[in-house]
Amino acid sequence: MRIHGEGIKGLIPQRNPMIMVDEFESEDNSMAQTIINVRPDNMFVSQTGKMLVSGVIEHMKQSVLALSAWNNGRLRTTPYIGYLCEVDNFVCRSQPKTGDRIETTVGIRFSLGNSIHAHAISSIDDEVFAESDLVVILK
Repeated sequence: MRIHGEGIKGLIPQRNPMIMVDEFESEDNSMAQTIINVRPDNMFVSQTGKMLVSGVIEHMKQSVLALSAWNNGRLRTTPYIGYLCEVDNFVCRSQPKTGDRIETTVGIRFSLGNSIHAHAISSIDDEVFAESDLVVILK
């Protein structure tokens, strides 16, 4: 199922200007694809038009949060709040720039209580530019 626009607010608690997922799509409970279009008004885009690395990590975290909410039937007005607890094996080969379309594949490796261990791979034009393992705690 594909969710975009206002529907994203049913998956993540962030609101403008912190929303870092424009589209979400998942066919099963273990993996999803998300998209964000890098716009100049994004708070993680510098004056030079490049997205900060912290913005890439925030996008990955929100992607994990959206998949977790989807898996638990939480498409509603009060989505999970997620705290990023760990970023491991993070690699960022380049910084996205204004106009880029970031496509991220996120997979949940395992869950333990309210702790979600996931892996995210982000690409632009089918070229991987960032990858990371993340641990997100749900509240």
